Amino acid sequence: MDRLYLAIDNGGTKAAALLFDGDFHLIAAAKSGSLRANTTAAELVDAHFEDLMSQLGLSRGTALACIGGTFERAIGARLSERFSIGEVIHTTELDLGLGAAEIFGDGLLALSGTGATMYARIGGVLYSSGGYGAAVADEGSGYWISREAMIAAIRDYEGRGPSTSLTELIAERFGFRRDELRSAIFSIYYTKSSPVAQVAGLVPLVVDAAEGGDNAAQEILVNAGRLMADQMLSLIRKYNAAGSIPLTVSGSVWRGNPLFGREFASRIRAEEPDRQIIIPRYEPVAGFVIDRMNAQNENRGLTEKDRAILENEYARFRYNLNYTI
Repeated sequence: MDRLYLAIDNGGTKAAALLFDGDFHLIAAAKSGSLRANTTAAELVDAHFEDLMSQLGLSRGTALACIGGTFERAIGARLSERFSIGEVIHTTELDLGLGAAEIFGDGLLALSGTGATMYARIGGVLYSSGGYGAAVADEGSGYWISREAMIAAIRDYEGRGPSTSLTELIAERFGFRRDELRSAIFSIYYTKSSPVAQVAGLVPLVVDAAEGGDNAAQEILVNAGRLMADQMLSLIRKYNAAGSIPLTVSGSVWRGNPLFGREFASRIRAEEPDRQIIIPRYEPVAGFVIDRMNAQNENRGLTEKDRAILENEYARFRYNLNYTI
């Protein structure tokens, strides 16, 4: 059997994995819930892990030439116990995000998923800002957006803020009526999934409300884009990132969220008009595959054959914004 490689991207609410061979042909792909101990109950981590392994069709003792990606040490240890692994590579979110955008040298990454972090690779050195976690500050993240939406809904519900459709949408999301918002919100503390993960998952509701003309939702999304841009611009200034260094984005919050994405892009361009903003073609987990393709080509980028393999076999992991910025 050809040598096997496993790429994993473990986020705050979901995990993705790709099993591929030495010629980068995709053998199996999987998506499941998060494997992060800080956002997911231990029993759910176990269930999600087994679900991923089942989808990949990997049996115990299988030889893997390499596993790589963003996953906790505990997950790496669990994989090592189950499989015969030649090499374990713990990459950063920046590595995967830049790879997914085919940025193989220096680059900037604005990540917004459950959490939010700004990254830079300048002269081969990694820098970051933000990403302090939900308990402190994750400005512009899915959690931040959803928490602001819940606060707006609470103020409406208690009669101390403007009316917003978020109140009804959030109540219904948790199986309650608008006049039961208090019960709906308290319900997040009594499930196996962490409150952070449940709150962060409300972003699509905020986007729907904004598209329906809800002022509160629109303001939240615009503010989130502004906060993301402020953090990125601060990082650029602090570390003197040359204007020739491209910027890309990563994370679920960007997709289908034009108010957020366009506010971010307009603020970046207002101060950095020559900065190239590249939208990735694939999700971060495919960034590991793309980086290995580039390395095999002696850092000369992707070949037409590589691109054909990605286009034909990794379509499930395309990263689509559904709007332009």
